[in-house]
Amino acid sequence: QRIAIARALLQDPCVLVLDEATSAVDEATEASIIAEVDALFAGRTRILISHRAVTLAGCDLRVRLAGGRLEVLLPAAESA
Repeated sequence: QRIAIARALLQDPCVLVLDEATSAVDEATEASIIAEVDALFAGRTRILISHRAVTLAGCDLRVRLAGGRLEVLLPAAESA
């Protein structure tokens, strides 16, 4: 997974899509990877797809697919 992330970063895309990109790493490594991606892609769109709430905690906008419909969720800080 880390090699796939590195390849995606090297392509320097305008929009970065990470689909369960950190599912096989521990939470500390995941936090480090996400922080680096955020720093490298500041000001650009990053789409993170994950089942882990902690992965999505820093997102500006969260959506959930439920019953075949997209639901817009408040960011974690606003929903507390």
